[in-house]
Amino acid sequence: MIEPNKEAAANRASRCACRIYRALKMLSGGSGAIVTLLAMAPVAVAQTSDGPVAGEAWWTGPIVASSGGTLPRGHLLVEPYIFDVRSAGSDYAGSLTYLLYGATDRLTIGLIPTAGSSRSAGSNRGRRLGINDLTLTAQYRMHQAAPGERMPTWSLVVQEVLPLGRFDRLHGDPDRGIGGGVYTTIIGIYAQRSDILASGRTIRTRLNATYSLPTATDVRDASIFGTREGFDGRARPGRSLFIDMSVEYSLSRSWALACDGFYRYTASAHVSGRLPSGEAFSANTAARRSFAAAPAIEYSWSATRGVLLGVRRIFPARAEPGSWTPVFAFNAYF
Repeated sequence: MIEPNKEAAANRASRCACRIYRALKMLSGGSGAIVTLLAMAPVAVAQTSDGPVAGEAWWTGPIVASSGGTLPRGHLLVEPYIFDVRSAGSDYAGSLTYLLYGATDRLTIGLIPTAGSSRSAGSNRGRRLGINDLTLTAQYRMHQAAPGERMPTWSLVVQEVLPLGRFDRLHGDPDRGIGGGVYTTIIGIYAQRSDILASGRTIRTRLNATYSLPTATDVRDASIFGTREGFDGRARPGRSLFIDMSVEYSLSRSWALACDGFYRYTASAHVSGRLPSGEAFSANTAARRSFAAAPAIEYSWSATRGVLLGVRRIFPARAEPGSWTPVFAFNAYF
């Protein structure tokens, strides 16, 4: 018998999975074209991998997409990223580190800590490095593709974002607001496959689809939600759909080219409460859609060590100013 709270959590996860499926079906015109595309396309590895395989090209993986496979039992992947998000009017320099462990051959668990500092254009304040949000992750492999099989390797993923970064009580310094401010549950599907071309080179493709469910949070004073000093209320960020497809091409055993292309839709956020005057306040932000590309080059000097250098470009759109983000990552498999 399922306890009431566990039954509610199970129902919530089921609804999230259905939403992801419906979104993928909608994007594929209801014909299953995305699934067919992945089955026909050639795959990759990066934050999560099946581990080095003798005779294959050595990969670090693309900038954004995660592997559809899991780590072998008892193995560890450490992959720190350093990046600098540059957009009109602001600059955020930060780090993100994947710390993943193969609990079993089919289950990978881990942490993704982040940190960074923000600086607005024209600000005369010095940068303040701060701890940002922490993500707990679990990935369960549902299918391991056999050599030559059309069905890709794929996994179910559940993540929980813990709001450790500062987001309100900014006291006149908006650059201190670097966190998301809310607990967020993320449900997703990661898939990947690989093919050897007639030239002997390997091409690998990944597809990631996730759906994010943020909670509401209390907000005091100036915050990342646009509130000012003296405000007292609550904010609920919008739910988000994220779809990413990446391709990697091996130039040699050590060198590879990679590129991500992704789409993100974030529903409008709602903020309500009282202004310093005591007047009630309620507002919704605009929903946002963003498209991005992230080309990169990979170099690995062994099957277990490598580096990645690239740039992520989010294109300007309605309610999205756009940004350039140079990225460097180091990949170590133990």
